[in-house]
Amino acid sequence: MNPAGANNHSIPQGRPKRGPLPSMLKAYAQVLFSDSPAVGAILCVATFASPWVGAHGMLALLVSLAAGRIFGMSGTGLDSGALTFNAIFVGLGIGAMAEPGLASFGLVIPASIAALLLSAMLSLWLGSGHNLPSLTLPFLGIFYLVLALIPNLRSLDIMAPTYDAWLSGEWLPHSVAFVLKSLGAIFFLPRVDVGILVALALLIASRISFVLALLGALVAYPIALYVAQAPTTPLLSAMGFNVMLVAIGAGGIWFVPHRAGLLFAALASIVGAFITLGLFYFLEGYSIPVLILPFNITMLVLLQAMRSREKNSFPTAVEALPSSPELNLARSYSASVRFPDSLELRLQLPFMGRWTCTQGNDGEHTHKELWRHGLDFEVLGPEGSAFRNSGLSLEDYYCYRLPVTAAAEGTVALVVDGIEDNRPGEANQEQNWGNVVVVAHGPRLYSLYAHMARGSIKVRRGETVRRGATLGLCGSSGRSFVPHLHFQLQGTPEVGAPTLPLHFHDVIQVHDDHERYLARLLPNKGDVVRCPERDSALVSSLTFATEEPLSFRCSYQGKSLVEHVHSVLDLYGGLTLFSDFANASLPYENRTNAFVTWNPHGPTPSVVHLLAVALPRLPFESAAELRWSEQLFSPLLKSPVAAFFSDFIAPITGPQGLQVEYRITAATDNRVSVQGRSSKTLDGVTPVLQTELVLEPGKGIRSVSVIVNNRRFECVNQDLASQTTQTRKGA
Repeated sequence: MNPAGANNHSIPQGRPKRGPLPSMLKAYAQVLFSDSPAVGAILCVATFASPWVGAHGMLALLVSLAAGRIFGMSGTGLDSGALTFNAIFVGLGIGAMAEPGLASFGLVIPASIAALLLSAMLSLWLGSGHNLPSLTLPFLGIFYLVLALIPNLRSLDIMAPTYDAWLSGEWLPHSVAFVLKSLGAIFFLPRVDVGILVALALLIASRISFVLALLGALVAYPIALYVAQAPTTPLLSAMGFNVMLVAIGAGGIWFVPHRAGLLFAALASIVGAFITLGLFYFLEGYSIPVLILPFNITMLVLLQAMRSREKNSFPTAVEALPSSPELNLARSYSASVRFPDSLELRLQLPFMGRWTCTQGNDGEHTHKELWRHGLDFEVLGPEGSAFRNSGLSLEDYYCYRLPVTAAAEGTVALVVDGIEDNRPGEANQEQNWGNVVVVAHGPRLYSLYAHMARGSIKVRRGETVRRGATLGLCGSSGRSFVPHLHFQLQGTPEVGAPTLPLHFHDVIQVHDDHERYLARLLPNKGDVVRCPERDSALVSSLTFATEEPLSFRCSYQGKSLVEHVHSVLDLYGGLTLFSDFANASLPYENRTNAFVTWNPHGPTPSVVHLLAVALPRLPFESAAELRWSEQLFSPLLKSPVAAFFSDFIAPITGPQGLQVEYRITAATDNRVSVQGRSSKTLDGVTPVLQTELVLEPGKGIRSVSVIVNNRRFECVNQDLASQTTQTRKGA
């Protein structure tokens, strides 16, 4: 009977395809929270099961698109269908309820333009002002006016369509007919043939949404049939599609799909059913159809109520722009594994060069009870000794008077200086902490640097310091038998306050035969660690100019094509690589010490999907044999058939990640090669995933190749390849 609320907070798809057809199909797909043209095509065909209804909907779409271009609204809103799908359903509603003719088609024109304008206004007002989706509120606002107009306009009468036994599903079990007719009612066509097409489109758009829709139907059917006193056909239809859409929205679009999330979707469905019943009988007294009003009210109440929580726990709200349930789930798992503390203070090691942790948390000497989270660091020589010569002099110790640096940006809250350094083997038991700097990083979050050398502190109280700024020099003041640095986090600025848990970010862990980059690490006793040494040439290789697209010649299992990739800065300040091939996208970030990518979006394969698995993270250091590992959740890692069927149970099992080991090696012609191998194998020998990305420092990505499950994908930067060819010819 009316549209499902579309996801008008969907991920922007970059540079749109030319021509109106993709925008038109995406507008239809929005009703099922999708941006797939294939899904939109099926839904468009479904509306033409009744040619007059479909024609009115198509006219409304064309008028709203044309009006949007005339009004200068061209951009993501029109290209994605977010601003036009409401107009489609205004047209469908007029086609379903009014006698077809010139008058009904004439009414579509102003109504669809009004729906476009209201969509733009509500998207801006609710989205920017309240971070809420406008859903189908524009449709409801305009269509209720249309319903009031139709009986009062000349040559225009309300029509009550009827369907034969086959289309009404009398030959099907009542529960099955209920589901199919409810799906068809989304488009004002409560028919089983339309319901079958909508179910097919939903299955293609998202297997998780399909399961959630069935969950909603499982809740709605008994409530409509056994709770309502007189379960009429309009009530059954309204109950069905409203509650199914609530289940999809609460279980997978605005909240992360999860086995516990299924319970939340069921509870939200019960609330939606209660609101549907109340609104249906209330509006029936005024001869007003309930349409999709219950879905809008239920979802907006749920979204606003869940945002009042202090912590984003069960149900876990989608923190990025909502997308398909599958992508929301993969993002959530990827964030929890790869970026478990993305909102916390990022700490770097408080020194330069290689230092060894000589006492970790719960240490055997002083890191106990309220101070259990402290860390001690020293510098050890080639033979594992902390000093040269006899060690009887402070100057014999490798770490003595080396710089101590700020672990993060902040304001100096406290400075203690003037305490003498102890001779080796002696300790000041009265002034345990010695010379100290305390830096404030935020409410109840301070870092403390203790045992610094007398007179070496270079900052003053109230001074703002940057990450990596020198605070002073390592010493042996206070309770310090040998020179070392004590570091801790604490909740107050007092010297020696109880410690808080901590870990460092972007750490190089030094081993005998190689070095390993770790995105986060809590050093243990004996760990040799250092900060990455930023390679500016490597940084420039992964700094993409927004005005200069990259052209890649790609080969996907024998199929050759050219993809153009653009770097786009969105309204939220995020960076994204967009490929014009199937509108695939890859969010990324150039952090201080590493390049990182998140989950790709869009159909596979694409060069952005290859980059997501070949370059999920790259430390900006080209040290020989530097290694690191990542757990990936890319759709490229599964065959389409396996991915299709695994999606049905993904909320219960979670997405299956793949552990991949990466390393940097020097390639020919001064190039850098980043190679990845999965620990999981196909036959005990061949890795499930093998990747290689070749960088030309200072120039960019030269090539990327991926072999996954014996399927080979490869892309070569055409510009760099042609430059090499010209250089060789010149030589």
